[in-house]
Amino acid sequence: MADDLLRPLTLGNVRLPNNLVLSPMAGFSDLPFRVLCRQHGAGLVCSEMVSATSVLREVPHTLQRMKTLEAETPMSIQLFGTDFDAVRQAAADLDKRCAIVGFNMGCPAHQIQRQGCGAAMLDTPELALRMVEAVQEGTDKPLLVKIRLGNRERRDSVAFVRALEAAGAAGVIVHGRTAAMGYSGRSDWEEIARIKAAVGIPVIGNGDVVDGPSAERALRTGVDGLALGRATLGNPRVFREIAHFLATGERLPPASAQERLEDFEAYVAMAAAVGVDAVQVREQAQQFTRGLRGGADLRRGFTGNVPLGEILARFRAFATGPRNDPLPSENIVTARL
Repeated sequence: MADDLLRPLTLGNVRLPNNLVLSPMAGFSDLPFRVLCRQHGAGLVCSEMVSATSVLREVPHTLQRMKTLEAETPMSIQLFGTDFDAVRQAAADLDKRCAIVGFNMGCPAHQIQRQGCGAAMLDTPELALRMVEAVQEGTDKPLLVKIRLGNRERRDSVAFVRALEAAGAAGVIVHGRTAAMGYSGRSDWEEIARIKAAVGIPVIGNGDVVDGPSAERALRTGVDGLALGRATLGNPRVFREIAHFLATGERLPPASAQERLEDFEAYVAMAAAVGVDAVQVREQAQQFTRGLRGGADLRRGFTGNVPLGEILARFRAFATGPRNDPLPSENIVTARL
């Protein structure tokens, strides 16, 4: 048993059932996937990030990303933007939609950084702190800021998070890489631990947590919680696996093809009910078969405009066939964050 590493986490006035968080991921942390992650043990789930200006303009795909269900609460919707008034008004809009407002200062994508958003804000800390002020003017909900250790190069992250705390942030998610690193190299948990030691708000570490043992090692650095991203793709049960390991010290077997199918069937049903785009559902289908023996051959049949009913039929046939057991973890593409 890993002491009390799995424990409730409080952000502002919101008490979460545990300290395992689904990171916001463009194209993947949609509503049905968030619900699955909550059902499998995530303490908090975060939406795909949404542009503050798009919130105000009520852009259809942005409104889709902001849909929520009671089954995923408490949850967080993550904003990005650089215009004070737009961020303030968007935060006011989110006030009635979610328990925690997120703000992204860590996205490495070029199309986001070109707007001065995401990780580009780490190069303009004064503007970043203004955005914290804007969110607070728009809502009383707790603010959870996501950052990296720098954009093109490392910054003084300890000083920056101290400034975020002083400005009113209720917590931070820290990915232990710079934006320029993307997902290469290793997440610097020593630096994340130094940040945690310097501030009083919750610090949620992110990067290279893929299973129970890696979660235990990360939590023993002293962070308050963990945010999981790519390790969850197609495998929302990773939250259940980590929670079980932290509680008992025992590793659950990897999700079988049948269990992956059950989760994907639930995902497809919810996606149809809430209007998730078929292209996004097909992309999720690719993820649900990763890490399964024979999964690559199956995924080749998911490309193009294959009807979702055909994808489900092929997945069902695959799940009941021979030699579809999970591959060893070192062979799973998404295993390294």
